[in-house]
This record gives sequence, structure tokens and C-alpha cells, in this order.
Amino acid sequence: MATGQILLSQKNCAKVLVAILCSLVPLYTFFIVGGAADERAVKPLSMEGSKSGDRRPANTYSTSQEQHFPTDQEVRKNGDKASVASTQDSPDKTLSKKTRSKDRKHKKSKSKQAKNKSIRAKKKQGADWDLREAIVIEAYELAIQSEDPVRSLISVALLQKRYGLTVDAMVTLDEASSRAQDYRESQIRSELKHAVVKGLLQIDQEQEALYLAHAIADKTYSSQAMGDVALSLARSGDSQRARAIIRAMNDHAVQEESLVRLVQLEAENTRFIEIESTLALIENPIEKAKALKKGVRTLAKRGHFDNAMRLIDRIVDMRDRDLALSDLAQAKVKRG
Repeated sequence: MATGQILLSQKNCAKVLVAILCSLVPLYTFFIVGGAADERAVKPLSMEGSKSGDRRPANTYSTSQEQHFPTDQEVRKNGDKASVASTQDSPDKTLSKKTRSKDRKHKKSKSKQAKNKSIRAKKKQGADWDLREAIVIEAYELAIQSEDPVRSLISVALLQKRYGLTVDAMVTLDEASSRAQDYRESQIRSELKHAVVKGLLQIDQEQEALYLAHAIADKTYSSQAMGDVALSLARSGDSQRARAIIRAMNDHAVQEESLVRLVQLEAENTRFIEIESTLALIENPIEKAKALKKGVRTLAKRGHFDNAMRLIDRIVDMRDRDLALSDLAQAKVKRG
């Protein structure tokens, strides 16, 4: 009887032991085999961060799901989906990108067109310049070989001035002056140098023209050349210097004639005070009357009737006075 009880108790103990072992197997599988032995997962929420002092809210991980790390393919796929979603969510951004792309393309195209246009312009300018240079060189060679090289060189200088070659034009005119000096007859030399003076004035070189005018041997041609320089200066507004040059002339007849021309030029520019100063320098009554009549006619054409009448009052000869009044009346009729 005692033996049976002992065996029964042993059997009961074995059953209890088996039951305990069976209950321990799932726990072993969970902690060791299942890979879910995350201390943060099994700790109470109030315990997380208690040791480190971190007061941020604890992360909650499910103990029933395994932790998953995405593969590269999934990352790319998710990235493509995110970009599509962002495109669908923000159509304005997509539109702005397209607009910026079109603007960049338009700017590049416009810049390229401007560059090509500049290149074509430079090529055309280069071609035109080569043609002009060839024309000038050919004209210069023909001028030297011509029967009248001085006047031909003056024409070449004016061509160079037209092409913007002012320095070359001055060199050409200097060559023309040197060739004029080669002639034996003094009158021909003076006449040709006077022509060179006119050429210098046409390329706006008044000072060089004045030097050459003083160097002309014949006093008549020299005075005429100085008169041309004086009128050129008067056209630029320097009447005072023009009168000084005229007064320095050696030929009195040319001097009077130059003063008459100066009066007419000043009347064209409506500088009445300058007219009075120039008239005071004219000594010959005939030349002064001529200057007054030309001044009246010019002022009347421009509608300055009062100033024209003031000049008429200074005319002594009655016949010249009547002619001047007639010119004034015709100008008033034309003006209405």
C-alpha cells in the first residue's frame, strides 16, 4: 500500500514536470528562436528611458510582428511612388519646372541667335572693310600714276575720310603737297597748294590748312587760302578768329572780298552782332554796299525783317537801297 502511494506520487510528479516543461517551450521559442527578445518591447512603457533620463515618449513595438528591413528594390520602388505622389499633389511645382525648362531653352536659343548674328555682322564688316581697303589702295596707285597726281591724291584723301581713315587722309594730303612742290612754276605750285588747303578743310583740319596757307609763296593764292580757312572757322562759330585771319592777309582786294563773304555767312547764322563787327572792317564803299545787300537778302529769306531793315538803313547809295527794299518786300510776300 505504501509502495503504491509512492509510485502514484512519482507519476504525479512526472506529469507535473512534463506540464511545466511544455509550458516553458513556447517561452524558450519566443525569447531565443523567434528573435523578438527586444528588451524595449518586453519592458513596461513606464520603464523605457528611466535609466538614461530620456523623457521622450516611449516607442511601442508590437511583440507579435517581426522587425522588417526594406531591400534596395523596395526603396527604389517606394521612392518612385513618392515622386509620383508629390507630382500629383503639387501640379504647380511641375508647371513651374516645365516653365523654367522652357525659359532656359528660349534663353539659350536667343543667345545663340544673337551670337550668330554678331558673327555674320563681323564677317560682313570684315568683307566690306577688305573691299574698301582694296579700293583705297587701287585709287592711290592710280592717283600717283595720273597726269594730275596732286588733285587725284586730294580725291583719294577725301575717300579715306569717308571711310573713317582721317590719319591716312592727312598722310595722303601731305604727299599731295610734296608733289605740288615739285612743279617748277611758282604760280602752279601756289595754285596746287591752295587746292591742298581746301582738301585739309574738307577733312576738318583747319590748323594744318592755315599753316599751309601761310607757306604759299604767291600772296594772292595765300590770301585766298587764308580766306577759306577763316570762313571754315566762322561756320564753326569762331567769327572772331576768322576776322583776325582775314586782317592778316597781304592781298587787300582778297581781304575785302573775304569780309563780304563773312558777312553773308554770319547773316545765314543770324549773328547780327557779328555782322556789325565785320562790316566795320570793310573800307571800300562798294564792297561794303555789296556786303549790306547780301546781308539784307539773307536775313529777309530767314524772316528776320527787323534786322534786315536795320542793314538797309546803312546803305548810302539810293539805287542799292531800293534794290535791298525790293528784296525785303519779296521775302515778306513769300512768307505771307
